[in-house]
Amino acid sequence: MHSSNPSAPNALVGNGILNFARTPDVERLLANVYKWQIESTVLSRPEGINQGGTLRLAALGVSSNYLTSAVRTRGAVPRGHISLGFDNGYRPGRRFAGHDLQGEDVVVGYDGAELDYLTPAGFRGLTFTLPGHLVAQALELRGAPPEALHGFSSIVSGRMDRAGFPAVRGLVDQMVDFLQSPHPGGGPQAALSFLQAAIVDASAEVVAAIASRASEDRRAFWHHRRPVVRAAEEFMRANIGEPIMLHQICQAARASERTVEYAFRGFYGMGAKKYLKLLRLNRVRDELLRAGSYGAAIQDVAWRAGFWHMGRFSSDYRRLFGERPTDTRARSRDRWHGTGDPDSGLASPRGFEPRTSGLGNR
Repeated sequence: MHSSNPSAPNALVGNGILNFARTPDVERLLANVYKWQIESTVLSRPEGINQGGTLRLAALGVSSNYLTSAVRTRGAVPRGHISLGFDNGYRPGRRFAGHDLQGEDVVVGYDGAELDYLTPAGFRGLTFTLPGHLVAQALELRGAPPEALHGFSSIVSGRMDRAGFPAVRGLVDQMVDFLQSPHPGGGPQAALSFLQAAIVDASAEVVAAIASRASEDRRAFWHHRRPVVRAAEEFMRANIGEPIMLHQICQAARASERTVEYAFRGFYGMGAKKYLKLLRLNRVRDELLRAGSYGAAIQDVAWRAGFWHMGRFSSDYRRLFGERPTDTRARSRDRWHGTGDPDSGLASPRGFEPRTSGLGNR
């Protein structure tokens, strides 16, 4: 589990800034997503190295991430902004607030809408995040009411298939290919203004299409067991170093054991106690990745997270993250002392001019 806060500088007016990341640590990758503060929990052993990129333009940002573990992410759409999330890999297992999503479903939220997202290993996604007023202006020019944005104050999804929305899907494909490359080519700065206009136009097209659909063709995400999961998880996080028993989780959630188990299996595909163990393992990893954490013994960090058997802890840690706790600490030490592999972490942000082929026009 990790709460991330992007620290990259703001986009330069008239130019773009590209951050490319290739790292085993999901939280370091998600810290790069434009404008977002995301909390992540790794739920499965990685199948490779995570990678992705974020392009910051004058007024908006585009992020593409390839995640090699199943990951649960939480957060909220930045205030005054709208975000659109696309799946570009079409792997089954993407879920939002306990609901299954199809490959061509686009997830849209506005101005503080809560994110509660489960993505499978191998997920390749793209996110547009842009000021709401830009989309409102584009909606008005299309003859759609700008107030339609307020219908997305809770997350809504709708299907955007290639046959019906070829320009939108074409732009998404191009941006994913572009942002997954660590060595993009150069081009004139004028291309950036065309790219920004294309993103605003595509976002307005998606919002207008979903807002105009009948209620049965779009989904607002509410799950009757969501309050149970939220209350139980808040209790787990607040008492993660304590000897928590299942009946205490049920008391905190004000639900029966049967209801709690059904709720967690519906949301995360696992029972409450297994989810608690994954939260604890993520807490240890989070501490080991912090700059000053290597002064404490690993067993002390594990004890604080609720583990008492070091052999079992080490085995579970390696099974989930694909490395030993000592490996995580060593990478953290190398990272903060500048001695690690530059391809295993975030590249420094740099001024950037995208190539014009396929990006400047819709």
